[in-house]
Amino acid sequence: MRPACGGVRNGYIQLTGWPSRGADMARFPEAEARNLIKKICMNCNARNAIRATRCRKCGYKGLRIKTREAKKA
Repeated sequence: MRPACGGVRNGYIQLTGWPSRGADMARFPEAEARNLIKKICMNCNARNAIRATRCRKCGYKGLRIKTREAKKA
């Protein structure tokens, strides 16, 4: 059953009025560290530990630090 408002994106139903993930996604530092301090594989987009040197899924060595939005002053 499809909702009257919203749509389907990437296989998930979107409803208007649901909270979106914005810049202040985490409300406390521990959650922010768990969610944002990661490395991302540039080959398969897998999330890896910050100390990783290779991707855990594909073995690719090209990892980047997960991009974080700058806090607004």
